[in-house]
Amino acid sequence: MDKFFKFCILLILIFCVNFNKELAVENLCLFRATTGFPCPSCGMTRAYIHALNLDFKNAFKYHPLFPLPLFLFVIIAFRKKVKIFDSIYNNNFLIICLIIIFIGVYVFRFINSFPYEEPFTYNYSSHVYTILEILNLVKNN
Repeated sequence: MDKFFKFCILLILIFCVNFNKELAVENLCLFRATTGFPCPSCGMTRAYIHALNLDFKNAFKYHPLFPLPLFLFVIIAFRKKVKIFDSIYNNNFLIICLIIIFIGVYVFRFINSFPYEEPFTYNYSSHVYTILEILNLVKNN
């Protein structure tokens, strides 16, 4: 089977799966499970689940940059076959700009949403919070 056919089968399988929009995410992210704080990609999994269910409004709500990793994956995967993708891949200025945008969106979301709005809530069952409770350094809710 050629690679394109395998890729098409994979896409069909992805769209046929019934994704659960209420996915428990507290332990999916190692950063959040450890520190309790949301990471820069917090909400990305739920954004993709909503996007695969064609619910783009909620997908952008969970992470406004959710198309970016897919875009970067396509560029990396096809950089040898498509000349423009190779030039994008080797453009350090563009890569730095994308990193700055990603960090800027994270800071903006952290300031405006933490700790009250999903996906930027604090994980009180995180390892750090549990250790602080054991050491009696935080008040119990």
